[in-house]
Amino acid sequence: IKTEISTFSNGLQTVGKPYWLTSKQKRENQLAGSVAVAFRTEKDRRLAISQRLYIAGVSCRVENL
Repeated sequence: IKTEISTFSNGLQTVGKPYWLTSKQKRENQLAGSVAVAFRTEKDRRLAISQRLYIAGVSCRVENL
């Protein structure tokens, strides 16, 4: 996920390792899921929220937690 974000989302840089908010068992029966991602700068965070991220070719909505 980290590489996908930096490659396909205007070079946004993440910090640390993104992680799923649900268990692997629960995700097996779902078509969608939530991942927590931290960004390197405030500017990157704002850009991710105002624009959509692209992960595995899919446009993803971003929310501030």
